[in-house]
Amino acid sequence: MSGQRLETTDNPVVIIQEAHRDVVVKGWSDPVLVVNGQQVEVQETDKGFMITGQGDITIKLPAAATITILQAHRDLVVKGVTGDLTVGEVNRDVVLRRIGAAEIGRVHHDLVVRSAEGLVQIAEVQGDVSLRDAADVTLGTIHGDVSGRALNGHLIVKEIMGDLALRGVAGNVNLGVIHRDVSLKGIDGLVNLAQGRGDVRLLGPLAEGKHELHCQRDLVLRWPASAPMQLTATAPQIRNRLPLEEIVEGDGMLTGHLGKGGADLSLSAEGRIVLKPAEMVDEKWFAFAFDDGDFDIEMGGLGDKISSEVNERMKDVRQKLAQMSSELEERLGSKFSSRFETHASRMAEKAERVAEKALQKAEIALKQTRQKGAAAPSPIAPVAPKRAVSPEEKLKILKMLEKGIINVEEADNLLAALEE
Repeated sequence: MSGQRLETTDNPVVIIQEAHRDVVVKGWSDPVLVVNGQQVEVQETDKGFMITGQGDITIKLPAAATITILQAHRDLVVKGVTGDLTVGEVNRDVVLRRIGAAEIGRVHHDLVVRSAEGLVQIAEVQGDVSLRDAADVTLGTIHGDVSGRALNGHLIVKEIMGDLALRGVAGNVNLGVIHRDVSLKGIDGLVNLAQGRGDVRLLGPLAEGKHELHCQRDLVLRWPASAPMQLTATAPQIRNRLPLEEIVEGDGMLTGHLGKGGADLSLSAEGRIVLKPAEMVDEKWFAFAFDDGDFDIEMGGLGDKISSEVNERMKDVRQKLAQMSSELEERLGSKFSSRFETHASRMAEKAERVAEKALQKAEIALKQTRQKGAAAPSPIAPVAPKRAVSPEEKLKILKMLEKGIINVEEADNLLAALEE
């Protein structure tokens, strides 16, 4: 039957027992339940309105309704429903917009949450998860990537098989096992990572209190030099560029602090730990004079210029990516937009890593040059130094990377080729 209209209360109970195709549920202000679709049955019982359907189902109901969806064989979309939402199993994608509290069982493809006022509990997702403007969130096992932005509460994660990228979390972040890379920015609460099996990138500052992060690969902490903190770092290799006070080093451990009080960080990694100012490039990397025979190149101040240009370029890239994501969401839907946003964020992170690696190589080369300059003259003719890549050339490569003309690997190869 199609086009059924039933009078209800302001907060009815609606149970979708089984839907063989797509399900769309929209909340509205009228105390009326409207069900449209082919081969749809609606029964009013003591437990609530029972709905089953062989084809697509579209439902309009009071916004405060309590909804239970036991099984949906294809996509599920729920919009504008502030009552409690319970979902058992969905065989394809799930999109939730402007909802209250939600409890999700198993989703076989991707899950998108946009604006949730209550607690969102998710047991298992086979694909990716995209969260934005949500309150408290609890994640069980996620087999794909997870991205979260503008989260207004706490986040608890059991296990993520892919990457995790968080930007803007008002509450605490408690992470279990993350199998790939972790990127954390703008976290206002306490951060705890039990086991990160990939690289970890953390941007401070963080709130006062104890923060513990453990990873099996490299951990990079970028921290504002003006923000107070207490630090304990443990790793086979620790590289510190922060102006820490009362530093104690030895046996793969470093302790120190910035100012008094602040966050208490305990970091451990099986790879490297890199501690650096929040700025991408530190001016001291380039603040020196190069003088070797016929060469007399003043390098002071070049670090500032390159740092400023690179940071501005990456800022523009991220702004454009955010704008493109919003436009794609309006035109092609949140499902496609979330995939684009996850991929674009990952590419931007890789671009930053390429820039950092290039600067690290430059630092090593410059140290070697200093050592050669301090050594006694050798009768053997010196090897011609590598050609320095100009800031303009680097900017051109970044612009090509931004426009998608080249990828990250190709950009790295171009930088290497220009040095030859």
